[in-house]
Amino acid sequence: MLGGRKASTTWIVLVAASLTLSACGGTAKKEQAATKTTQTTQTTSTATDLSPSGVERCVAAAGLEVVASGDLPMIQRSKAVGVRVPGGANIMPGNLSAAIFWYGSAAKALKMHESVKFRFKAVLRVDRIVAVFDPAPSGDTQTKILHCITGN
Repeated sequence: MLGGRKASTTWIVLVAASLTLSACGGTAKKEQAATKTTQTTQTTSTATDLSPSGVERCVAAAGLEVVASGDLPMIQRSKAVGVRVPGGANIMPGNLSAAIFWYGSAAKALKMHESVKFRFKAVLRVDRIVAVFDPAPSGDTQTKILHCITGN
């Protein structure tokens, strides 16, 4: 009976250690994904208006040039809010550095993200909002836009 308890205790310790290591690895992978400007999912927001006009105001307040009218990209029936960043602008039409799209659901945004992730230099998806970049943005620019589309 004592040997069974010792084996059970050892098994519990091993499982706990495994889960702890797994959690550490998961965090590192999430941080690595964020720096690669891949998919990010956050679904709650209280700080910012996540409507197109709210995000436009946030991006402009962050010091980036917003393009909200004229010839703008459209993907899967969603028209973008554009952003121009010094140093390059390859998204057409409109010679944009970034384009931010809104979809009716997170599932539609995920579908769009999957269909364009190889076409653009970087793509961020937060719930039902997708931001595409070409060229890939600096870390500072990415952080500013991520802040505006997450509301945090």
